[in-house]
Amino acid sequence: MRNRGEDPGTGDALRAAKAFFFLFLMLGGTWVLAFFAGIGDENSNEVFMYIHSLVNGSQGIVVFLLYCVMDDDIRQEVLLRMRNAGIRTEQQLNANPQ
Repeated sequence: MRNRGEDPGTGDALRAAKAFFFLFLMLGGTWVLAFFAGIGDENSNEVFMYIHSLVNGSQGIVVFLLYCVMDDDIRQEVLLRMRNAGIRTEQQLNANPQ
């Protein structure tokens, strides 16, 4: 629910700002780790390289979760297509068990 004094576009702007912040951290943060891998002794370099590889490898999963699984519009479209294809969704199974 929207507050009375809140501008209708504020929710969209806040949502876009959150998306920008998380993408900036996820995409830019890995290269900060890669930069730190070149500084220090051999053990710390290896640790930063492993962390960089793990975080860099998980970028696709995080983007998929944020923009496909957690997005209401995409979730609604997937459920609609599942219903049109004849696949029973969890809500239909709970409402009408057989």
